Amino acid sequence: MPAHPRELAAHRCIVRSGDGNDARWPFLVDGKQRRFPVQGRLRAGSTAAVNEAVVLGLGIGFGPLWQVRHLLEQRRLVTVLDRFEAPPIPVQPVWPAARAIPAKTRAFIDLLADHLGGLSL
Repeated sequence: MPAHPRELAAHRCIVRSGDGNDARWPFLVDGKQRRFPVQGRLRAGSTAAVNEAVVLGLGIGFGPLWQVRHLLEQRRLVTVLDRFEAPPIPVQPVWPAARAIPAKTRAFIDLLADHLGGLSL
């Protein structure tokens, strides 16, 4: 297991490609966010494919906790480099400017606000 993000360069990693994702993963080192290059023979455009490849032992993956929590709870995955975890990325609902927001959209936004707490919409 890697002990520091710089060691990822010597490991097989599963890289999610597309949508601006690249083979440089963010970590917090000495109080600063830095991106470390990773390599691997497998790239996938789907989060599900990346997660499955990691579960099968094909390499190390990178992703948000909410996408892999169930795999961690099932003990199909373990986390690495926890002490270098980058700060969370804020989530913000965005919708087109309009006089009225559809009821389903408003209900979803209200659900997010209740679930995430601290949101003022």
